[in-house]
Amino acid sequence: MVIDYLNNYPTRLIREPGTKKWGFAPINAIMLENVKLRPSTKYKRPVGKDEITLKKGDTVWYLLTIAEWKGV
Repeated sequence: MVIDYLNNYPTRLIREPGTKKWGFAPINAIMLENVKLRPSTKYKRPVGKDEITLKKGDTVWYLLTIAEWKGV
């Protein structure tokens, strides 16, 4: 019940492309190819210009231990 509420409740961090009104429900945003969003936290460093952005469908791997990172 809580998950349904959070998925269907409009958030001020997401908006539909082509609109100026913030407040799009996450369940609707998941189905779209692109959405406009703003970060929930302010960064104290330059962000975005030289960073790689992920596209829909990109696979991400997480390293679980330092041994995996070193290839041991």
